[in-house]
Amino acid sequence: MNTVIDWITQGQLWLAKLQAVGLANASQNLLDQSHLWCQQADALGWPEPKNLALILADPQQPPTDRATALLDLAVWLSSAQRIAEASQIQPNT
Repeated sequence: MNTVIDWITQGQLWLAKLQAVGLANASQNLLDQSHLWCQQADALGWPEPKNLALILADPQQPPTDRATALLDLAVWLSSAQRIAEASQIQPNT
């Protein structure tokens, strides 16, 4: 993983796959894909997206908690992407 934007994009792709198949139909393999992403969140010092992904990846969690975590993580990643992209904008001088 090269940049924070790459990590954010990877998280968004994983969420898109989960949304496409639905939380109830997600394979264990798809759920397990979150583990490396969570380790990278730890390395970046961001526990909140990691905790949300762990809730999503745990089929033992109540469906409402998993759905809430999915929505919260989607908002978190979208906001982080906008902030990361805006920080790369160079002012006209």
